[in-house]
Amino acid sequence: MPSHTEDKYEREFRRYAGRIGLVMMALDEMMDAKEFDEMNIREIRVKQNSDGSPGVLVVVKAVVEGRMLVGFSQGMTTSEAVSSAVERIKNNSMKWREDKPYGTV
Repeated sequence: MPSHTEDKYEREFRRYAGRIGLVMMALDEMMDAKEFDEMNIREIRVKQNSDGSPGVLVVVKAVVEGRMLVGFSQGMTTSEAVSSAVERIKNNSMKWREDKPYGTV
């Protein structure tokens, strides 16, 4: 008979796995959507915040109409940060900027 702790762990894992699955499904759906045909997402990078603060940074690089762009999203967890990035791209609230080498103006 499983212990109460194992049951709790299994429930937490299923909830977490479900959340990750939904994030990946949303990303797949967005990548396949005709409305994003002009946007070619080249890279999605997940990083810890470089300043040591808690949380996760997602860097999205895309080519739109021949322009190299970069956008950023943050969250406390990886799934939260990626989900936020996907939603912001889908609802056109991602703030894009020209992708230039770090430190250049």
